Amino acid sequence: MNPIKGIPSLLTSLNLLCGLFAILFAFKEEFYTAGLFVVVAGILDFFDGFVARMLKATSAFGRELDSLADVVTFGVAPAFIVYCFDMSLHDPIYVEDVALPYQGAYAAFLIPVFSALRLARFNIDRKQKSGFLGVPTPANALFFIGLPIIWSQYPESMPAVWIQRIYALPALAVLFSLLMVIPLPLIALKFSNGFGLRENIFKYLLIGSSAILLILWRESALPAVILLYIFISLIAQLFQSFKKS
Repeated sequence: MNPIKGIPSLLTSLNLLCGLFAILFAFKEEFYTAGLFVVVAGILDFFDGFVARMLKATSAFGRELDSLADVVTFGVAPAFIVYCFDMSLHDPIYVEDVALPYQGAYAAFLIPVFSALRLARFNIDRKQKSGFLGVPTPANALFFIGLPIIWSQYPESMPAVWIQRIYALPALAVLFSLLMVIPLPLIALKFSNGFGLRENIFKYLLIGSSAILLILWRESALPAVILLYIFISLIAQLFQSFKKS
């Protein structure tokens, strides 16, 4: 076997390793570092496919390894970040002087379950070559890793205050788990038809507006970027439906 052909699998393995370190730092309640490992994993996840296509080294083995790594990095890791973060926010609930442990954080474990369902469907769904159906697992992970950062950097802001509400994070975990598997058409940042403005106007709008948010609020903007991604994708779908009618 040509060792050069193994570079994509090496990148995927590093993606998985980053996911494991993210879980480790989540348990230490070092959420910024945990989120940073998820971001690095997302970059590796992009480049393993890019490099595989460039080297003409795409394979069934690479696709399966990529999905297994993504379940850990973009499913299990954000679940533990949400779980540990939510547990750190809420003390036990006392009922008649009996301490009842906070239970809402367990909703976070829906994230890896639905991530696995989403990835399994993606692997066999031929409709998702030019776009996505449901929120991609990396986007879902980026949304959740940004929440502890907002809470720590802008504690007096409305989003941070809302995050601290007792069922806010469990509700978000349930909502975004469902968004991963419902057939919601979303933009894929692929330029298979060239880079023309007319054909890719919504992609450029997404890239430009996301860049502005990230420049203004840096990593704290990640949840807003993902919400913007969903919103612009819905507008693009409505626009396409209007053009066809």
